Amino acid sequence: MATEMSDQVINLLYAQISADNNLRMKSELEFNELVKNDPSNFVYELISICLNNSNDKLIRQAILLHLKRLVPQFWSIGFESFVGPHTVNQDVKQFIRSSLLQLISDPDSMIRNGVNYAIVQIAAVDYPDEWPSLLTDIYSTATSDQSSDFAKLGSLALLNDLFDDLITEEQLFENNVALNVISSCSLLLSKNDNISIKISIFKLLISLINSLSNSDISSSNARIAFINNAIGELVNICFTNLKNLMNEDFINYLSMVSLKGTIYDCINELYSSFNQFFESNTVLTNDLWNFVLSDLKLLTQPYSLLISKESDELNHFFKDTEEFIQQNIGQNDPSFIIIDFISNRISSFTNLSSVVQVKKLNENNLKLLYDELIQYSCLTKNIQSNFTDDYNEFVSFETGLDVEINLRESIFEFINDLDEDDVNLMTYYYSIQAEEQQQQQQQQQQRRLENWKLLESIGFLLYCCFSSEQSSSIDQNSLNLDSFFQFIVNSINSNIESLLNSQNELKQDNNTDDDTKNELISSKQLLISRLIIIIPKFLDKFQDLLPTYKEIAINTLNNILINSLELSRGFEINKSDYDADNNLGIIKSSILISFTYYNYFTRAKSFTKEIQCNLLLIISSLNSSSQEDTDMLILEALSIIICIDNQFATNANADIVKLIYSIAFKDPSNISTNQLARECLQDLLRDIPLNNYYIQCEFGIKAVVEIIDNSLSKSNNGISYTPELDLSLDFLNVFLLGPNQKDPLDEDDDDEDEEDDEEKDGHSHAGHNHDHDHDDDHSACDHGHKKDSKTPFVINVDLFNYIFPKISTLILLTDDDQLLQSASESFTELLNNATEFIANFKDESSNQTGNDILLKIVSKFLSPDVPDTALLNFGDLINSMIKNFQNQALIQQYLPDILKAVTVRLIKAKHMLTIESLILVFNELTILSPSSTIEFLQDFTIDEAELHHQKTALSIVLPIWISAFEVMRGYAKILKNIKAFIEIFKLNDERVNRLLVEGDAIPIQNENPDIIITRSMAKKIPIQYEKIPASLKIIKLLIHELQFQCQQPDAKSILEKTMDLNKVANAASASGNNGDDDDDGWEDLDDIGVPSFEKLQDYVTDSKTGEEIESDGDRHLPKEESILLLKNFFKECAINNIGNFKEIYNNLKDEEKKVLTSHVIFSE
Repeated sequence: MATEMSDQVINLLYAQISADNNLRMKSELEFNELVKNDPSNFVYELISICLNNSNDKLIRQAILLHLKRLVPQFWSIGFESFVGPHTVNQDVKQFIRSSLLQLISDPDSMIRNGVNYAIVQIAAVDYPDEWPSLLTDIYSTATSDQSSDFAKLGSLALLNDLFDDLITEEQLFENNVALNVISSCSLLLSKNDNISIKISIFKLLISLINSLSNSDISSSNARIAFINNAIGELVNICFTNLKNLMNEDFINYLSMVSLKGTIYDCINELYSSFNQFFESNTVLTNDLWNFVLSDLKLLTQPYSLLISKESDELNHFFKDTEEFIQQNIGQNDPSFIIIDFISNRISSFTNLSSVVQVKKLNENNLKLLYDELIQYSCLTKNIQSNFTDDYNEFVSFETGLDVEINLRESIFEFINDLDEDDVNLMTYYYSIQAEEQQQQQQQQQQRRLENWKLLESIGFLLYCCFSSEQSSSIDQNSLNLDSFFQFIVNSINSNIESLLNSQNELKQDNNTDDDTKNELISSKQLLISRLIIIIPKFLDKFQDLLPTYKEIAINTLNNILINSLELSRGFEINKSDYDADNNLGIIKSSILISFTYYNYFTRAKSFTKEIQCNLLLIISSLNSSSQEDTDMLILEALSIIICIDNQFATNANADIVKLIYSIAFKDPSNISTNQLARECLQDLLRDIPLNNYYIQCEFGIKAVVEIIDNSLSKSNNGISYTPELDLSLDFLNVFLLGPNQKDPLDEDDDDEDEEDDEEKDGHSHAGHNHDHDHDDDHSACDHGHKKDSKTPFVINVDLFNYIFPKISTLILLTDDDQLLQSASESFTELLNNATEFIANFKDESSNQTGNDILLKIVSKFLSPDVPDTALLNFGDLINSMIKNFQNQALIQQYLPDILKAVTVRLIKAKHMLTIESLILVFNELTILSPSSTIEFLQDFTIDEAELHHQKTALSIVLPIWISAFEVMRGYAKILKNIKAFIEIFKLNDERVNRLLVEGDAIPIQNENPDIIITRSMAKKIPIQYEKIPASLKIIKLLIHELQFQCQQPDAKSILEKTMDLNKVANAASASGNNGDDDDDGWEDLDDIGVPSFEKLQDYVTDSKTGEEIESDGDRHLPKEESILLLKNFFKECAINNIGNFKEIYNNLKDEEKKVLTSHVIFSE
């Protein structure tokens, strides 16, 4: 019987879902006040209402949502969001816990889901201490014959949720939770025919397997023994239930497909986590392979409906579609269920292919597998319709950026994981199938969609084979490569001609409906596109067997472009009703995808200007209708197209700049397209003649400055961030670099700088995300970056006068950190490229000189009101000012104060990238004059408020400097830091030597042996560090940097190539190792041990052999320069005992001494 209180609560709950906003707000306030005053009684009433099945389902669901909020606030201080002061009393807590367990039997799945959440939430603080019977109660409900199916479903779902959030390793093993779950699931499966319950059981087992695999199994023999037994039991459960479903009838019921898929998922989880069990049991794996193969054969029936009909036709195929959807068993769309099942089973093939070799299958099973892959590679009607409506969908799908389940991705991964023999077998089979299908189509002389789709599917499978990273040893007696390549080319040409002729035929055909006509046009486009994409993959795969493959590639691409553009003109002239909106976008975008693949094995500069012009026509025709993923494809292709001949592309107009801007400004907040657009602009401007550069500036700079101007005109209350303005500054920065300077951002690409001369070699496309090995001598943009041999770029005065006032005003008016970052980069480039113009500049309206404005801008950046994140480029700005304006009297006057302000800003900075930027200033100063820099930092003091006294700037800055080096990224920054540290060490300044900084971490000391410090406890203990002299720390950092720079993925093979084995043998002899070990050098190096300082000096003196130990800089790649610099420094230190190196060496760890021995002495 409802109480007065419960009626009041129900009325409040109804009021909260009222359309009347005032009533809703009033009821929420009253509701919150009631619960705050007496949470025990109020929560009791809520649960009591929820227990009553006669109450409105919406009200019961609302109560469970309120519990989600109220439990953390009033249940226990164990919740971080506990509010109090009143809490739910113990009697009510017990009532709520038992009531919730009762509610997991509710027929409504949404009620059960809400109850599960509440139980898991409470169990997080109550289990096991206050709720010790929780798991036992759940097991009992799940396995009891008296429990309803709803109760079993709720219990199983609850156990699943508890595994994700609650069960610990100790409970899993030592408290027998895993054992109880396995036995309970086994018992339930043996006496239950309810498919929904079985699905829930296997989902629970998947969670259990995941928990077992993430546990520390090897911590005890008992755990190892349990795992061995448990895996066998779990495999037995899965295979027993799988065999019970091995009949054709399962294909007629969605629920059976879903159950079988869940069992397979459970097996896949077992295989992924404990694959050694399967690899040692070939009978089991062969059985599993045959199960999958058989099921995939049966599923071709429903999948064929998806190929030929709309997806809703599939609903009529299954006998239980309506019931399945009503029961809401997971994802209830039949097409999703089928495609997901097939995709996961193909992934099962991928897992099993390491054990079950495809080539060893019997002939029938081999053919069955190949034919099933053809069927499942066919595009569904829905997917093809999406492509027809919008070619952007095709690009997303083809490049692997589509978020939907994609069967082709699974098939690609399967084929890519096969070994060479398996791939060759597939290549033979599908090449024969392709030619047979083409012949059948020509003989029938019919527009059968099935033929087009099958040919396109076979083409995709050949694409997979050609994309395989396995080397190819094709027997040309079985597959004549020249002949098959010509077949592909002829197929493209014949199908383009057929597509062009089909327009008139379709217009005159009154017997075919428009949908079928559109599908026919689409199918032909897709087939042509597939063949176009295959060609570069074929040439790349078999380049060793095709002596003139590059010439073939260029000629073929040229012909495809000419024919495709002719086809496009034909469509435009005939004003086709079919594909009018797409403008052959599928074919055109496939050409761009294909072109990115050509660049895997052919330098961009190898292509002709005609190809360059035609590709630009393709891009221009797509630009107005392209979207996100297509825009990225266009920019990726454009960066290669530009590099064919960027001087030719820039000598007459700025059309490519307009194209880049057009794409980028579609969505200026898209970081990915912005980065690609910037790279395109850099490639376009790099190394072009100055006249070409100013042609590009005419549009490029004017367009972005207009956007800046527009922002300045609206600057009454300062300038706010907009994506358009930030992108404009980004493009302006590229222009300000000029035509012959390397972008400083390239210097921050860590270890990629040495690859700049190869930057468009293998310009990888996103499709299917597989890596590719590239020839080292291939380069699309082979500009060389020979910066030092060129005249420094100076912007002309007109451009300077156009840009400088606007950038200066923008910096002074905006407070946005992102805009300040970008604008400071622009300003820095003006300092570098227009030094004289700034010195002579005078603003007529304010009477300020260029130097006045410079100081004003520096002052703004140093203001405490400017956030750290605005200063990421400020270090470069200060360095440029020092370098270019050191002779200006006004700058000289204020420079000491500026440097002191920079020091203070560095000390107060929290953002690591800001610290790195400001450290650049001291790196440059130290390289220029190390003693003056140390004197400067020593000569002024900083207030340390918390210490109530002053400290020298040196004593504060140097520890920050050292810490920053340990996490610094970017080759140029690291190299300059290395040079600066070397100069500081060589000073042997006592003030540096006496300064103590953090050394190595001190191991955690357990003072109480009765307490075991767990990993989680250790994470909470503050790390303590040794205190060591700064000079010792500098040497340690430089040793670790040398070790890092010298490390390679395959250390042994690299050492074998670089190690001077004679030195190793001599060193071993000198250390008294006269054993008769092998003389290959490896054991000898190990036996050297840790040499004393005197022995190190001997080694270094012997290895020097009269060579100059100075760095010969520009003759070396960047990484080589840093390695050489460090090696020479350590040699010099050892020979001359620079900085009292002997004492420092004796304080190094043995591992650090070994690094010096191996990398400084015994490598070339």
